[in-house]
Amino acid sequence: MTPAETAKVLAKASAYDQRTVGQTDVLAWHEALRDLGYDDAMAAVAKHYAHSTDRIMPAHIRRLVVAARNARYRPLEDEILPAIEGRVNEIDWQESRERGLASVREVLATIKLKRRGAA
Repeated sequence: MTPAETAKVLAKASAYDQRTVGQTDVLAWHEALRDLGYDDAMAAVAKHYAHSTDRIMPAHIRRLVVAARNARYRPLEDEILPAIEGRVNEIDWQESRERGLASVREVLATIKLKRRGAA
């Protein structure tokens, strides 16, 4: 989120709780929220005030954004993880290990050859 978007999030909060917002507020809130998405943060403000009379703080927004992300991705996990787990059980681990070791040996041999050629 950009500082300008953080200012908009604070402006939305001020519409609910009549807080005054200055440049210092924007900078402080941006420091706490900069890694969040703007749309998620704006939705979090509305959701907070739909269910609470407490004055919103960055921690409230962070909690609500994380909950929204988890809700969005949970259906994917429910579909994908069982498929992956079933596939993992089919793998012959010894065979997989041997293929991996062979690949490592091959790469190391190539590196040694290149070093000899450069020397």
